[in-house]
Amino acid sequence: WIYPFLVWQLIGYHKTIWKGYFFIDNLQLTSIIVKYYIVFFVFYDKLNL
Repeated sequence: WIYPFLVWQLIGYHKTIWKGYFFIDNLQLTSIIVKYYIVFFVFYDKLNL
């Protein structure tokens, strides 16, 4: 009886972790994209000048 309980707990754990990581990844991805856009535009302006 303990095996299905552990499997169920593991599945729930992975689901919550996956949701959390997905949310964190989305936030990190947007921040990284914003940072790269800022750096790219700064370097682009410097290259144009």
